[in-house]
Amino acid sequence: MDILTISTDRLLLRTGTAADAAGVLAYLLDNRVFFEPWMPVPDPDFYTLEKQSALLEKDTLDRQTGRRYRFFLYEPASTLVAGDFSFSNIVGGALQSCHLSYRLAEWYTGRGLMTEALTAGIFFAFQTLRLHRIEANIMPRNQASIALIERLGFERLGLAPKYLRINNKWEDHLQYQLINDNWA
Repeated sequence: MDILTISTDRLLLRTGTAADAAGVLAYLLDNRVFFEPWMPVPDPDFYTLEKQSALLEKDTLDRQTGRRYRFFLYEPASTLVAGDFSFSNIVGGALQSCHLSYRLAEWYTGRGLMTEALTAGIFFAFQTLRLHRIEANIMPRNQASIALIERLGFERLGLAPKYLRINNKWEDHLQYQLINDNWA
């Protein structure tokens, strides 16, 4: 499957290939401390070019089979990765649903870029992938992420105790959903 791109007013959203591994690795290394409180503990080889290349190859396979779509955020005049988001665990049939996850580089926070990116991404998920429901799960202490997801119109469903193991600790997560009311 070809590389998918979405343009917004200030961003280029693009799926990756193994050729992007060096840029993705630089993004992850530059933001390692910033991302650590919000991520599972990575495998020992996670921060290597080989591992990122392999993960990007897996992204391509997942996209070809419709299981996952991961987009990287770029400012149009830059080759630096500003962030990424994924629609994963995509299920068709009677469910037509997925999970949303996202990260933004520390130096890009506070500019509304993730709101812009996810607005376009959600349109893609609902219109192109024809999903009916997007689920997002957020730790209660992540107030910036909660504000973002609520700004995008997600509805809070409840609390899932000890939902994910993040940074070596089982963390509660607030569960949110966004329904495609125009699904046909």
